[in-house]
Amino acid sequence: MAIRKLILTAILAATVASSENTPASEGAKARIAKETRHEILSLPYFDVLDNIEFRVDSYNVTLIGQVTRPTLKSDAQSAVRGIDGVETSRCMLFAASIRKWPSHEQRAREM
Repeated sequence: MAIRKLILTAILAATVASSENTPASEGAKARIAKETRHEILSLPYFDVLDNIEFRVDSYNVTLIGQVTRPTLKSDAQSAVRGIDGVETSRCMLFAASIRKWPSHEQRAREM
């Protein structure tokens, strides 16, 4: 009788442990990817010089790329964290400096 309880307890513990690490279904991954793309494109200061890519692994989203404004890094990560179903988000974005072209007046002074 004690052995039966021990076996049932072990089976129950294995079932609970495996259900915690279940990978996301393809539908859930597609939904998270769609919402992540929407959130990134909806950021107020996201423009053509920013390069933000993302990867969805199970319920985790990783942001990769370069942005022109340092505040865009935190805005993007906050937006992704707010998506239903996202457990963690990693931010591998870095702020790239953009060289400003000299104005016509500056070029004229240099000549």
